[in-house]
Amino acid sequence: MKRIKIQVFIIVLCFFATFFEARAASKEIHSDISVAVKFAYSLEKSMKENISSFKTKENLVDHYKKGFSAKLSKRLATQFWDVDNKKLNADAKPILVEPETVHILNVKKIRATAYFDSPKVLIRHWKQKKFTMLRLGLLNNHWTVYQMNTVNRIPGR
Repeated sequence: MKRIKIQVFIIVLCFFATFFEARAASKEIHSDISVAVKFAYSLEKSMKENISSFKTKENLVDHYKKGFSAKLSKRLATQFWDVDNKKLNADAKPILVEPETVHILNVKKIRATAYFDSPKVLIRHWKQKKFTMLRLGLLNNHWTVYQMNTVNRIPGR
């Protein structure tokens, strides 16, 4: 009987150890996603601080690829590239503002959904909705934003 109690105790202990390890891993993943979103959304600011280093539109696309998918990077670069003068238009209205807080809605292996409150400056300039929704993918061990849109209500909340 004593042996059975010890075995049950060991099983319960293993269960809790696994549970707390999984929770810790989940918190780490959420933190990684939050850091990746904030980094991606800080790329516009770093671009404006180093305007002279962007000689071509491709340089700008490569810069945005540090945090966004290739498709989104091209779209973002197009907003700032002056085609007629073949140079960066640093006076363009802001598109990206680093969020204060990123909320993670779900994570499934290599996909995640997150959101943050749309910054007031973007709501004013671009008539964005209240929240910015993001879809991210894990690419080369790095969370990358591959879809973004604004909504007035968070799905499921």
